[in-house]
Amino acid sequence: MSEPIRKFLNDPRVVSRVFYPRRFHIPQESENLRVLRIEVEEGVELGGILYLHDSPTKVPTMIYFHGNGEVALDYEGICSMFHQVGVNLAVFDFRAYGFSSGKLSYTALLEDPIPLYHKFQEWMKSEYPGKSATEFILMGRSLGSACASALGAYKNAPCITKLVFESGYSNTYDLMTRLFMIQHPNITPETIAPFSNHTFQKLIQKPTLIIHGERDSIIPIEQGQQIYDCIPSNVPKRFVRIKYATHNDILMYQNEYFEPLQDFIRKT
Repeated sequence: MSEPIRKFLNDPRVVSRVFYPRRFHIPQESENLRVLRIEVEEGVELGGILYLHDSPTKVPTMIYFHGNGEVALDYEGICSMFHQVGVNLAVFDFRAYGFSSGKLSYTALLEDPIPLYHKFQEWMKSEYPGKSATEFILMGRSLGSACASALGAYKNAPCITKLVFESGYSNTYDLMTRLFMIQHPNITPETIAPFSNHTFQKLIQKPTLIIHGERDSIIPIEQGQQIYDCIPSNVPKRFVRIKYATHNDILMYQNEYFEPLQDFIRKT
């Protein structure tokens, strides 16, 4: 029943409206920067960068899915802020972004994180043995909240202990019709539900932090509230509203952003 909407979501005309891919070269590795290339299906690798904390085996690792138009290398200049809250930062690109291979696909946002999790977990266990480094905090920003929603709902991911949504969305129908202005008889709230973030968010069973700017006009703060409401009531959750922040300047409010993030990460 969901096959027609799957095909529609991956139609090149839809994909061209949704994605703003940027390509980037593979950077040179250093002591604190590792290049990641994770095969998620035969012939398709997702690229990423692991920005290592000074004590990489003593802190958890954040699996981070970035926003639209961004690439993993964009985080080189700000990774120290995440290190300060006590994590290694592993930023992954979508298909056809950065140095990832494969074709752009909306449903791949929901499906690729599963094999990526398993293979990255094995890689981390081999490269950085120790309990802390293979304790994962899952984070999705903006479009990356689709990846975080699907992986966060996945039951066979015991290494993921907490979730963070930043400037994320819950209602995928709203994203498609309002932000990307896609109108078609095939796309309704009912048909898109199997691929909508809110469907996955209702299944999340791990502590969750939501951070959103009150002046975000791209993904309005009501979407952040919907994420909070979708997370089951028995799950520890917190919604941080940053008063003057918009979608793309939210990191400028460092105290309002990183203090609750640090508190959330350090809580046992």
